[in-house]
Amino acid sequence: MMVNLMLRKVVGCLGVFACVFALLFVGLAQAASAPITINAGGSPSALAVTPDGKYVYVPNGEYVAVIDTASNEVVAKVDAGIWPYSDATVSPNGEYVYVLDKGLHGVGSVYVINVDTNTVVSTIAIELNPSGVVVSPDSKYVYVLASELLETDELYYGYPVFKAFGVVSVIDTATHLILSNTTVGVYAINSLAISPDGNYLYVGGNKFREYFKRDYVQDSKSPLANH
Repeated sequence: MMVNLMLRKVVGCLGVFACVFALLFVGLAQAASAPITINAGGSPSALAVTPDGKYVYVPNGEYVAVIDTASNEVVAKVDAGIWPYSDATVSPNGEYVYVLDKGLHGVGSVYVINVDTNTVVSTIAIELNPSGVVVSPDSKYVYVLASELLETDELYYGYPVFKAFGVVSVIDTATHLILSNTTVGVYAINSLAISPDGNYLYVGGNKFREYFKRDYVQDSKSPLANH
């Protein structure tokens, strides 16, 4: 009888566990099958979430929408240039949001937004068309990829021959000034990543070696110790 009683208790516990697990699974399945749609305006092109998970910054080509993740509502709209449309990122310390403005005629800017006030505190001019931005793990430097295809006077079977030109700009977050520019030689679109230790920056893109229709993906690894 004692064995049967213990067996019943074990079976009962397993049954309760199975029910709890089933309810949890159903809850997760329902959450996964019912996404929330938030109208961020314009044509959203990027997302940047603050480290504490409280806010999401969405450049939409017209302005930067700030979404409160608790209410899933847009709580602020920040003007960030003529065409804030390519990329955005938040510094690891959660102090600033860096938004790329594609601007006009291939000349863009980086808009620096203060997270506490949702106001632009600095604008940094980029001579080319900016397409990617990342911040170092220590939040001391911002790396901006800007690139452009330059047309030459050559023709190949009637097609113009292009040469690629790309630059990574290093920005000091304390002064918001450009410290250096490094030529990477690839036409990259929104393709930047930094290693967790902050020592290497990875740049990916299409390198046009000779002709317009010949392209391939190239990854370049460059040490950043001296920027």
